[in-house]
Amino acid sequence: MEFCCLCSNDVMAYLLMWLTLITITTGMCLMNAYELVKVRPVYVSPVKRKQME
Repeated sequence: MEFCCLCSNDVMAYLLMWLTLITITTGMCLMNAYELVKVRPVYVSPVKRKQME
C-alpha cells in the first residue's frame, strides 16, 4: 500500500500527539465555560425580587 509508505510511524505518532493535545485543550475550555455559566448567578430585577418576597 502506498499510503502506509508515505506515513511513517513517527509522522502518525506526531499527528496523534497533536490531536490529543487539541482534544484535551478543547475539553478544558468547555469545562471552564460550563463552570462560568453554572456558577454565575441569574440576575433578578428588583421589581421581581419584591414580588417574590
